[in-house]
Amino acid sequence: MSEDEDDIPELIPIESDLSGEKVPVTIITGFLGAGKTTLVQNLLIQASKAGKKVAVIVNDYAGGSALESSLFSVVGEDGKKSGEEWLELNDGCICCSLKDASVAAIEKMVQRKGHFDYILLETTGLADPGPIASMFWLDDSLESCVYLDGIVTVIDAKFLPKHLEQQVNKSMIHSSDDQSECERQIAIADTLLLNKTDLVSEAQLDNCLDLIQSINGSAQIVHTVRSQIDIFELLGHKHYSTTDPPDQFLKPSSLHPNLSVSTLSLEWAPSKQFKRADFETFLSDLLWSKCLSDSVTGNAINILRLKGFIHFESEELCGLQAVNEMYEITVVKNSDTLQKLRSRSSIVIFIGHYLDRSILQSRLERCIV
Repeated sequence: MSEDEDDIPELIPIESDLSGEKVPVTIITGFLGAGKTTLVQNLLIQASKAGKKVAVIVNDYAGGSALESSLFSVVGEDGKKSGEEWLELNDGCICCSLKDASVAAIEKMVQRKGHFDYILLETTGLADPGPIASMFWLDDSLESCVYLDGIVTVIDAKFLPKHLEQQVNKSMIHSSDDQSECERQIAIADTLLLNKTDLVSEAQLDNCLDLIQSINGSAQIVHTVRSQIDIFELLGHKHYSTTDPPDQFLKPSSLHPNLSVSTLSLEWAPSKQFKRADFETFLSDLLWSKCLSDSVTGNAINILRLKGFIHFESEELCGLQAVNEMYEITVVKNSDTLQKLRSRSSIVIFIGHYLDRSILQSRLERCIV
């Protein structure tokens, strides 16, 4: 199957009576040629066989045009197209456009076409998935019919070291501390598909894993060939809910001296309870004011992703999720999750730039009762 990024995925119409349920949105990102479109095509084939209705939004910035258009094709059971429709998202690339307008356009598509089981949003290879993810974090009062299910990043095992090395060299030449698009896409992901593993040696594969885990030590890593993965292994896991225990993202991570993005985890015993107001002040300083700095370089700590579970003094156990400047604290209500986590430590996992363990730990410990 071709890895061509210009192929347009399609809609598969299947009867559904779940119109009252919210539709999960999975963002599929990855560097150019990694196999995103092949992944989407594979998922559509599986969805058809499983009787699932899937919408695909292709986000590809078209030559500087002010109009972003995503093509939806309706495919019947015989595999033939029965009609086409364009969903227009104004103001260029979706990650640069008005967030409410983009979500509203997707909601109208859902209302017009009927309920979907999944929505896949395939981004351009140069897109930063952070702002795209943030626009799906909506207040419950807005009664959106969609929600963010997770972020999947497809990685080319053969060319990952080259992509990262090129960015390091570019940063050195231009004296830039900014992380590359490739690093951002890895850092924010919930699931990392290490694709084209058949094209590299075992030593090269181990090197890729070391690079990936040094950037994001909390994501699930799946090895794939030609972007083949079971649809139910990838979709519908509600990565941004509080129903998943931390075991799912607690993994050891290593630091790589040549990469600007890393993972840091901090833990406190269950007996250490946090003051909610002080904790939110910490988040405000970290994510909004950016007034916490690395003690070695003096650069502001820059957070791409934040997640964890916190024991607060006057509340039940709470789940924490953040992408860029957006964060959410939610009381854990799932009984199975509560049973698993009551005796577990509070944990906060940071993924970002200039993570200073001593600074972050000392600030958080000031929030303890």
